[in-house]
This record gives sequence, C-alpha cells and structure tokens, in this order.
Amino acid sequence: MWEQGYPGRMVGYTSCLAAGIAKQLMLAPEAPDIRKGIRTGLSALRCLHREGYGQRGAAAAEVNLEFPAGAVVDALASDDSPYQETAVRCARGPGTGPSRETGTRALSKRRRARVGAARAGAGARRSAAGTVRRPADVGPAGD
Repeated sequence: MWEQGYPGRMVGYTSCLAAGIAKQLMLAPEAPDIRKGIRTGLSALRCLHREGYGQRGAAAAEVNLEFPAGAVVDALASDDSPYQETAVRCARGPGTGPSRETGTRALSKRRRARVGAARAGAGARRSAAGTVRRPADVGPAGD
C-alpha cells in the first residue's frame, strides 16, 4: 500500500481533499464531479505528504517551513489519477443498517435535547420520549 512506502503524517491532508472537492463544486455547481474532486484531492494530499513543508536534506536549524503550494496546485489541476473505483454493495438486513433511532437522525435528536436542556437550565425535565420540557413559568428558549 502507498502509506508503507511513505511513512509519517502531516498537517494539511483534509485541506487538500477539501480543495479537490471545492474545485469541482465551483467548476460545475449544478452537477459537480465529486468523484473527480475526491481523486484530485487525494492526489494533492499525497503530493503534500511527499513534498513536506521543508527542504529535504537540510538541517533542522536551516529549514524554512513553507506549504508546497505550487506542487499541491499542480496536483489539483492534473487529470492523471492513480486511483480506481469499485462498487461496494451495502448489506441490508437485521442489524446491518441504521435503525430508526440510530445514525444522523438520532444524533440530531440527542443534540437538540442537550441544547434544550442547556437553555432550560435547572428547571428542565425530560419526558419519556427524551424531549426536554420547560416549566410553564419559564419564558421561551433564548430568554
């Protein structure tokens, strides 16, 4: 695998990936090629990893840390892609997919409950369904 030949980690990977996707969103807002954005973002990420922020072979005291913008932009602009795509079947059945109360929807419910509890303060109580109820004598949330 690629990472075995290039050990280590570096700050900036997510920015490179996001730049590849953002480029496609800007080029075709109505129908962006997200797959291409991911591929070019990954190429830019690997370019950043290979180039690094300094100069190879220089002593630590002599290194002038600098983001390799030119090389990363070239990687984002390139249409060459060493990546392959494959379809992955999503298994569906009991216990293999999100239930009604898991995943993003449930996370949103829990987040709303926490925010509601924080706004209601000490007077808040939870109903059996987990929603936050405010005492009648307290004004609307945000007061």
